Amino acid sequence: ISLVLVILIIGAILFGVLIVADIVVRQAKVTQGFDLSEKAYMAAETGVEEAAYKVNKDFCRVDTTDCNASGALSLGGQYITTLSIDKKEPNTGQTTGLGEDITNSNPWEAALSTSSSLLLSLDLNSQNKIYPDSITISQNPSGLGELIFWECQTIGSPRTCNESFQTSTTYTTFPQTLNTAPSDSHYYKIRINNTASETVTYTLTPSSDHSLPVGAIIESTGTYQDYERKTKFTLPKWQIFGGE
Repeated sequence: ISLVLVILIIGAILFGVLIVADIVVRQAKVTQGFDLSEKAYMAAETGVEEAAYKVNKDFCRVDTTDCNASGALSLGGQYITTLSIDKKEPNTGQTTGLGEDITNSNPWEAALSTSSSLLLSLDLNSQNKIYPDSITISQNPSGLGELIFWECQTIGSPRTCNESFQTSTTYTTFPQTLNTAPSDSHYYKIRINNTASETVTYTLTPSSDHSLPVGAIIESTGTYQDYERKTKFTLPKWQIFGGE
């Protein structure tokens, strides 16, 4: 009986050891899978950073494949990206049109609280014309407000701002129609300052020839061995800041 009991005890111990070993192996596989997946994600994020640099610093042409990035990390992993122009109306307190293209029939509405500002940069380089010929800016309710319109002549290839040929105009009445027709040779910045003591909705209406780009969309795929991770990043060319 003692021998049988000893055998049963040893069997139970061995069974427990096998279970623990199996759990350890499974945990090791999960940990390894997590590490490999993270390396794939790191590769995808690297692709986003490179593509964003191409847009903001290298002034790649966003309507071509110039802005697409691909490469490999020194620790392993590859990435490849694609880029498209973002023309969708962002969430800025509007009542209609959220997520739809900003067009003449669907203008961009931005609700600005007291002392807040909207800054929009029209400086995406392109092979073909992507910006509208004009942008009309109005306010509701009518009252105090300030609009600053910068324009800069571009030089070189890729096109960059020639600061020697940069001008700005300030307006304090609305509506105002800004001429952006020569966007193939100029970059622009629009800043709207709400100087009223209440929230004011400003509407930016592009002319009917083009939608209004507000940024770029970067889609990146990272791979490491058999693992693949995808990420999507919106690179905005606008910002709301300040306010109460």
